[in-house]
Amino acid sequence: MAYCVNCGVELEKSLEHCPLCGVEAINPKEPYDPMLPKPYSTRIVRMQARVERRFSALIISVVFALAAVVCVMANLVYQDALTWSVYVVASLALIWVLALFPLIYTGMHPVAVVMLDICVLLLYLYVINLADSSADWYITLAMPQVLLYGVIALIDVLVLKGGIMVGWQRYGLVVMSVGAAMMGLEVILDLYNNMHVELGWSWFVIIPAFALGLIFFLIERKRELKDEILKRLRV
Repeated sequence: MAYCVNCGVELEKSLEHCPLCGVEAINPKEPYDPMLPKPYSTRIVRMQARVERRFSALIISVVFALAAVVCVMANLVYQDALTWSVYVVASLALIWVLALFPLIYTGMHPVAVVMLDICVLLLYLYVINLADSSADWYITLAMPQVLLYGVIALIDVLVLKGGIMVGWQRYGLVVMSVGAAMMGLEVILDLYNNMHVELGWSWFVIIPAFALGLIFFLIERKRELKDEILKRLRV
């Protein structure tokens, strides 16, 4: 049995370094054997961290719920109607779904998460539109943008999770998606403001985005170039 030369802790053969002080385990009679089972499980640590994140998300959810109830009660007491509290409750609900829901209900497929986010964001904007009865931006401006970004996000998730693209190709896909989203945004804005499409500034986004995306694709195909770039980035 080996002992740490620094702190004296008893070490297993499967340990290359002391778990307390990090000093290398040196024992010529019992050398390090990576094939032996570890004396502790790394999976337990990951599970514990996941449980802690879930517990923290539950605590924050309770705080959000209490804040929403307090805002609604204060609004009803002082104004006898739901006015400003609608914005607060809707915002808290949106933040909860986007940030806390994935931590509480783990294991959901990314496609399901994206679709849920799209639906919740559409509902949030619809509530804001109802609260502001004079606005007419929901159908013609807000909904098309959410659906556009949602469809692009779904395509990216399906491609990335499906293993269709690897390495730098993934970066190329993301950059191209940003360019496509910007062109789609200009189309929506033109239809909302002018009732016709006249593309202008989005060309200055989509052309460089697609060019950069193609460069990423080429880098992934050229092994030597990829290795050289990674080496320079490490330096």
